[in-house]
Amino acid sequence: MSKETQTAKILKLLKEKGSATNIELNKICFRYGGRLYDLRKDGHDIISIHEKGAVWRFYLKDEA
Repeated sequence: MSKETQTAKILKLLKEKGSATNIELNKICFRYGGRLYDLRKDGHDIISIHEKGAVWRFYLKDEA
């Protein structure tokens, strides 16, 4: 039985919702920044936009 990795969970969330805040990603793992780095390194185009205060939103650009 294989367990879904944190990176895979984040990618799945971004694909399903189109975007996610750092608050949502923090529920998956505390070091979400490292997982986003891994996804970007694997070729995924992830955009980060500051919303307000300590809230950031991350978008997965279309991979078509």
